[in-house]
Amino acid sequence: MPSTFDDAFARVKQLAADFKANDKFYLSPQYQEAEARRDFIDKFLIALGWDVNHDTQKNPYEQEVKVERKEHGVSQRRADYAFYLTPNFRDVKFYIEAKKPFGDIATPDNYFQTIRHKAAVIAVYAEKYVLSLVFLYAAQNEFHKLWVGWSGPPGTGSAVFVGVVRHVIFFLLNLFVGLLLLLSRRAVVPPQKLKDILIPLASSLAPLMYQTIPWFPISLQKSLCPPDLQMPLAAVGLLLGIAGPVVAIWSVLYLGRSFGILVVVRKVVLGGPYKWVRHPMYLGYICQLAGLVLAIFSWACFILVPIHVFLLLYRAHLEETRLSEYSAEYRESMKRTGFIFPRLRRPAGSSLEAE
Repeated sequence: MPSTFDDAFARVKQLAADFKANDKFYLSPQYQEAEARRDFIDKFLIALGWDVNHDTQKNPYEQEVKVERKEHGVSQRRADYAFYLTPNFRDVKFYIEAKKPFGDIATPDNYFQTIRHKAAVIAVYAEKYVLSLVFLYAAQNEFHKLWVGWSGPPGTGSAVFVGVVRHVIFFLLNLFVGLLLLLSRRAVVPPQKLKDILIPLASSLAPLMYQTIPWFPISLQKSLCPPDLQMPLAAVGLLLGIAGPVVAIWSVLYLGRSFGILVVVRKVVLGGPYKWVRHPMYLGYICQLAGLVLAIFSWACFILVPIHVFLLLYRAHLEETRLSEYSAEYRESMKRTGFIFPRLRRPAGSSLEAE
């Protein structure tokens, strides 16, 4: 990188002269964006003092420039350059979107591309500071119901027990999601497509749809389980409702602050439960939902829970797509681990240890 202003000025002046000397070719349709980045844009930024090639800043979480690179010839749909300022590597200060010199840059597609990058950043902040509060409020609401039930007249029978179990599961589910969102790590790569925002939002807000069960017709709320089996099933449901967060918390201990709702790329984790399952957190959610079904065992649950599970699995698929684009290690781990449940038989030659 240049050491003085005069050195930087000389480099930029030389780039301008190089372009002018062959501008007919550079302004032709044959000259592509990737070539413009290599021949001029990267060199221009380096001349200004930015460590574009990370010759000095080796730590991926402490780099002032994030550059999109095509993998297998496919663009990852990120901004070409994202810039940060030391020592704050959390917030993008500005973006640069590279385009080939040929043609009109003022097109609707280019405008919407810029808007999409900004919307992705806003969505990441809303995930951390808005959605987390929504879930914590829902958890507080469930705790209030438990407190009112505890301090009120004592009740007996399986119906009371089932009701308590239901509130405990909902409380744990909402509290767990809210805290994880609030403590999440910043994204290395923000959401790239609209579905990377909408599907995770739908799956994460799905626990709130169980609040609508009291609005269902009585016939759909009523337990389909024989009265003498309601309490045993509720007890099993409570165990699953507790086991689910335990599995998810185990996953979080290895994820650290890489948990989030939106489909973004944070630090790739391959240890702990991720040695056997690529999405152990969703396994924990499914355990909770199975406990909910057993505890309530009504048509309302049979309608809502499959929708929730579908959204979770689709979200996991989207996450896999992004992570496999970003990380060769993750692509390798997909060969030896299960999607949601552990594989009964591991591929020959695979190791339990993370790469």
